[in-house]
Amino acid sequence: AQHSVVMGAMPTHASSGVTSVPSGATPYTVDTRAFLSFAPNPIGLGQELLVNMWTNPPISPNRFQQGYTVDIIDPNNETFTVGPFNSYAADATAYFTFIPDIVGTWQLKFNYGGQYFPNGTWLNSQLVAANTTNAYYLDAAYYKPASTGWQTLTVQQDMISSWPLTSLPTDYWSRPVHFEQRAWWPILGAYPAYGLVGGGSTWPADTNTY
Repeated sequence: AQHSVVMGAMPTHASSGVTSVPSGATPYTVDTRAFLSFAPNPIGLGQELLVNMWTNPPISPNRFQQGYTVDIIDPNNETFTVGPFNSYAADATAYFTFIPDIVGTWQLKFNYGGQYFPNGTWLNSQLVAANTTNAYYLDAAYYKPASTGWQTLTVQQDMISSWPLTSLPTDYWSRPVHFEQRAWWPILGAYPAYGLVGGGSTWPADTNTY
């Protein structure tokens, strides 16, 4: 069966890391933990489900994990796998969206196959020359495989409503504004910032302008 899965914007290029430790290598060994979260749950038939996964501890900003997969069992007991795919660098997170198409109980499980990173100078999960800009030396490390248990998703016929927005105030108001008043942000001086807010001669170099 075809399933409507849309991957997040994680890096797609290959990593210089490999899945197993080469003979004779003595890397730092990291006990890895796997986590999986999805929402909304329960969800209505045909609605979009956001699926997030990550491993802990996080990795270096110049490395990302590879080989993430999510196994999914639908109510007809048919299994399909999303992935393999990479994580984002540094925080080892990843995500995709998925539209369940059958009412009933689904099961999801996140798997990480483990990864060995050799020592050397790293940039964007690639081994590079020692003098490469923004790259830095990292010791060898092996992140052990990890998986979550099976987690249950309930799909119902009726749609699940999104978080209700509150209308803008019509009278005087004061700060602080409760975080649930998300729709008020245009009258709060656009804080937190939205869009391009930095840049120019006084803006620190190599920092995000958004």
